[in-house]
Amino acid sequence: ERPGLNEDGTPIRLTKRKRVKRVAQKVVGGVFRQTFGRVGRFASRRLLGRIPDTAKAGSFQETRAEEENKLLHRRLTKRKR
Repeated sequence: ERPGLNEDGTPIRLTKRKRVKRVAQKVVGGVFRQTFGRVGRFASRRLLGRIPDTAKAGSFQETRAEEENKLLHRRLTKRKR
């Protein structure tokens, strides 16, 4: 089974009406997707405010030294035994 082909391998012929319908669906779908996306982003900015630059680029997580991680790992694995 191959999409777009009949059982004998010939391409499925669509009527002009079906081709026009398919093109119209793609155009309308694209327009609605853009419009709803734009409205959603607008509503998000209004409800939540803009995202601060530090939230986009910065990291607020503490970083530990490599040795400290190894010591912590050893302590945790000894407790399990």
